[in-house]
Amino acid sequence: MKIVITDSGLGGLGITAGIFERGTSGRDIGLIFANAQPAPERGYNKMDTADEKREVFNKALEGFYSGFKPDLIIIACNTLSVLAADTEFSKNNKCVLLNIVDYGIKKLSENYIPDKKRKMVLLGTETTVSSGMHKSELEKRGWNSENIIPLACSGLAGAIEKDFEGADVLEKINRAFTSAKDAGAGDADEIIVYIGCTHYSYVKNRIHERFSDLPAEKINIFDPGEYIIEDMVGEINSRCNEGKNNLEIFSKINIPDDEINGIYKLLENDFPLTAARLLDYKIRSDLF
Repeated sequence: MKIVITDSGLGGLGITAGIFERGTSGRDIGLIFANAQPAPERGYNKMDTADEKREVFNKALEGFYSGFKPDLIIIACNTLSVLAADTEFSKNNKCVLLNIVDYGIKKLSENYIPDKKRKMVLLGTETTVSSGMHKSELEKRGWNSENIIPLACSGLAGAIEKDFEGADVLEKINRAFTSAKDAGAGDADEIIVYIGCTHYSYVKNRIHERFSDLPAEKINIFDPGEYIIEDMVGEINSRCNEGKNNLEIFSKINIPDDEINGIYKLLENDFPLTAARLLDYKIRSDLF
């Protein structure tokens, strides 16, 4: 079995690492992490239009499929997930796609029923939040729109990649906390802080610590990436033959050293094998 996992940066490596190093070592599984950033200084959140974002990501999906022939592509990125359904690749059903937004909404609905005393704070990038996808899907499942607080955390993902322990990360978490409080998050008995960007998973303990200052009785962190890891490890162990797992990391562009070093530090203690693979990532200009 071959699985491609993709993200607009390196945030999705946390999900990749979890699948690779949490119980699949005795299975015949090939994992490929493919960075979907098309060019230096040209991230998806810097593109001018949604059409441009979809066109670039569709090209990436086509490239990953033709280059690796995977059985499954996991879109471990909320920014890219909100674009996926409208790509030609998705419409043509060339490959099974699992995206973290749909998966996260499904798992949230299974674990939390709508309640007027419960509010959800969605932390995400500008693209994720402006799409309104989480909010509209949860409203279909009975959530009151007033109990959903979407917050775009501009620059937080990049700050985490450069220095997850730095003052810039804390300042952006503080800004999100203040915005949530001003939006009425503290009025609820229970707050669910939805980790709507895989980069934010790396600092979710710091997010939980800061949001615990809200006057709610319960503050719960909901990280959809953890559910993907748990379910995929179970799926791999039930479906794949005994053998050896493997992980390769590819990028179309040269990844800046400060980003590599920042993510390496986040991975090295809990996921040393993935951290080592990151230092040995492969640049492929024809990736897409």
